[in-house]
Amino acid sequence: MPELAFGYLVGFFATLLLVGLHLFLQTQKQKSKAMRQVQSNLKKIGFFWSDSEAEIKPYTAGAEKADLNKSIKSILISGIAFTFMSWVGFVLQFIIMLSLRFLAVKRLERNVFDSELAANELSPTQIKIQYDKLMA
Repeated sequence: MPELAFGYLVGFFATLLLVGLHLFLQTQKQKSKAMRQVQSNLKKIGFFWSDSEAEIKPYTAGAEKADLNKSIKSILISGIAFTFMSWVGFVLQFIIMLSLRFLAVKRLERNVFDSELAANELSPTQIKIQYDKLMA
C-alpha cells in the first residue's frame, strides 16, 4: 500500500510541475517578440490577437490582459482537476499542452504569425492591407 501512495504522490507532483510549465510557456508566449509586434500593429487599427480564441477581435481597454487571464484560468482549472488524477491527469495535461502548442493551431494563427504583422512595425495602411489578406 505505501508503494501505491508513493506512486500517486509522484504523479500528483509531476502533474503540478507540468501545469506550472504550461502556465510558464503561456506567459512567455504572450511576451514573445512576435506576439508583441502583432499586438502593436493590430492595435493601430483597433484590433488585437486573442490567443485564447485564436482570432482577431476588436480592441478595448484591457482586452489583452483579460484574454491572458482567460487562458491562465482555463489552464489552472484543468490543471487542478488533473492534478488529483495523478498519472492519468499528467497524461491528459500533457496531451492538452501538446495539442494547444502544436496540433490544434488554426490556419489563421499560423498565417498571422507568418505575416508581416509579426515581423515589422507597419503603418496603419499596411496593417489594413495585411488584415484584409488574412481575413479573405
